[in-house]
Amino acid sequence: MATSIPRWPTGLKEPDIGVLRAVVDAAPSRVSLVTLDHRYLYANPEFLRFVGLSLEELLGRSARDVLGPEVY
Repeated sequence: MATSIPRWPTGLKEPDIGVLRAVVDAAPSRVSLVTLDHRYLYANPEFLRFVGLSLEELLGRSARDVLGPEVY
């Protein structure tokens, strides 16, 4: 699957997106962004370490597939 840059919420200006991404990427917490049907659009490095996947491997997959039915 090709990696694409996720679309951030509308109304944010480009500088705001960069700041938001920097904060999320630096956070020690696991952070992910999913669609309404629970497919991954983005995850920070801490979340990727937790699930053991690269961003390319994660994008588009369902949360249930990644986390397992017993967790999700």
